[in-house]
Amino acid sequence: MPFLVGFGLLLLVLLYGVQVWTRKTLKKHAVNRADLPSVGGEFAQQLLFQLDLPHVTVESVPQWQDHYDSDSKSVRLSDSNLAGRSLTALVVAAHEVGHAIQDKENYKPLRARQVLHQRGKKIEYAGSVILLTGGMAVSMLQNPLLLRGLALLVLPCMAFRVVTSFLSLPLELDASFKRALPLLRNHLSRADMTEARKILAACAMTYVANAASNLFNLWRWAALLFVRRFRF
Repeated sequence: MPFLVGFGLLLLVLLYGVQVWTRKTLKKHAVNRADLPSVGGEFAQQLLFQLDLPHVTVESVPQWQDHYDSDSKSVRLSDSNLAGRSLTALVVAAHEVGHAIQDKENYKPLRARQVLHQRGKKIEYAGSVILLTGGMAVSMLQNPLLLRGLALLVLPCMAFRVVTSFLSLPLELDASFKRALPLLRNHLSRADMTEARKILAACAMTYVANAASNLFNLWRWAALLFVRRFRF
């Protein structure tokens, strides 16, 4: 039992520590600078044109939701990165363009994540139905055995999310350091390149935080099977 508690605390420290460091790093370099070549959206479009990817569009999304959509062939940047002339904006744009390059090259880990994402939608839907119906039953009957049974049913759904999030890490590292970094060398000074590496590391760490979050949720449900008086 002490192992489970210690493991959960370790995950919490990792989760919040990574989130704080990542947002601090990105915010530090989010200041607009007149000496940088362009705003993030224009920079992404410029890179896409140079890479012979004119069919890939650049779109806006809410804050902290920057990503590349391989289905619609869209680089999606938050408003601060789309319209910002900051080092963070340029680096994030290059990172997402890195995913567009992976898509163009039919990068196998990207294809694998697409398949997992499609299957994950069905699994997450099933998990939501189980949680809703099972949660209502547990609330009405107040039966500990029923609660553990619910945990046993939810565990595979949580485990799938953990596997998917950890498999995303190599994909993100490739987009950052193999794809984006060479693109940035032609547009940034040596000093800015040093900071760009830190920003790319921060981008990758967001996926570490996501993996830690999913692992923590898995731990919570697993604890229901082993700890009698575990509370959320």
